[in-house]
Amino acid sequence: MKRLTRKQLNNKGFSLIELIVTLAIITLMIGVTTLSYSLVKRTNVAKSNEYIKEAFSVCRQNAMSVNAYEWNVTLLENEIQVRKITRTEKGTEVITDSEGKSYTQTTYDYVTELVQSYVLPELVKETVTLSDGSLIWNGAAEKAEGESGGEDNTVAITFVFSPLSGKISGIYADSAAQGDSSTRKSAIGEDASITYFDVESSYSTRTDKIRVYTSTGKVIKVDK
Repeated sequence: MKRLTRKQLNNKGFSLIELIVTLAIITLMIGVTTLSYSLVKRTNVAKSNEYIKEAFSVCRQNAMSVNAYEWNVTLLENEIQVRKITRTEKGTEVITDSEGKSYTQTTYDYVTELVQSYVLPELVKETVTLSDGSLIWNGAAEKAEGESGGEDNTVAITFVFSPLSGKISGIYADSAAQGDSSTRKSAIGEDASITYFDVESSYSTRTDKIRVYTSTGKVIKVDK
């Protein structure tokens, strides 16, 4: 019984050196965790913007060399797609206008082919800003500029390239990305003053940006 009491009394606990070493290890672990988080954040933003840059480059190259009714890049919340649209003549139909005049109109079938798709890292937010400063895309569920109301919520924004020239012929806010451009709401219309647009990827304080020139479709990395 006396030995047990003596042994308990000799238990001194942690020494000062052991406490300092323990605190140093905890501090180091916190630092490594913070550094790793910062690295992942930086990598995800850079990866997202690089995917977007590649999508525009691939689409422009195809528009200039592969015949199709339309080549476009469609930006969704966590994905960017390169699409090829072909159009074939379906037949004709008789249309009667408001004045009672009838005329024959050719009808077409549209087929959309997904050529390339890039999954964008989660938590990274993409925005699209025109050269006049207009913000036309601020992530999914944003409304097309100048639009309001329930069914006008934008779930995608589509950038159309002209065949052969590779220039940007239109930017459309879509409630659902469709091949027939007549169903879209134009984000730039016929405004020739829009010379470029920026696509920015960001998360917290980290931001990467590319710029696409509408007259050529050429895409460049914008240095901060």
